[in-house]
Formats: sequence, C-alpha cells, structure tokens
Amino acid sequence: NELIEVKIDLIEGSAELFSNGENVGKTPYLLKARVGEKIDIKLRRDGYKDYETQIEVSSRKKFYTFAMQKQ
Repeated sequence: NELIEVKIDLIEGSAELFSNGENVGKTPYLLKARVGEKIDIKLRRDGYKDYETQIEVSSRKKFYTFAMQKQ
C-alpha cells in the first residue's frame, strides 16, 4: 500500500496530537501513513476535553479537521 500524507488540524487553535498512543507533535500535523491503515487519534489541549477518534487512511480524504469542546 502506498504511503501518503494526511493533515490533522483543529478548526481553532492547536493541540497535542497522539497517533496510536504516541505523542507525535502539535496540530497542524502531516501524518505519514499507508492507505487502508487504521490510526487511533487523540488530541489534547489545556482547558479542553480530550478528543479521541479513529481514522482509516484513504487516498480520497487527506484532510481531517476536528473541533474540541471546552471543559
């Protein structure tokens, strides 16, 4: 499967990004992954609830933008 870049971002501000449990950096972030790979995403930001989801990497969707809720 081909390796592609997927952009993970927030509608507003920046958050720490965890990919499969590993802290990989801050948003906006370009994540390299293989098509068909499932990745557990967690976003953490002071004053906000952690946001967790899973994405399946596809060549059709290369941008993911999330909204976080204040605590």
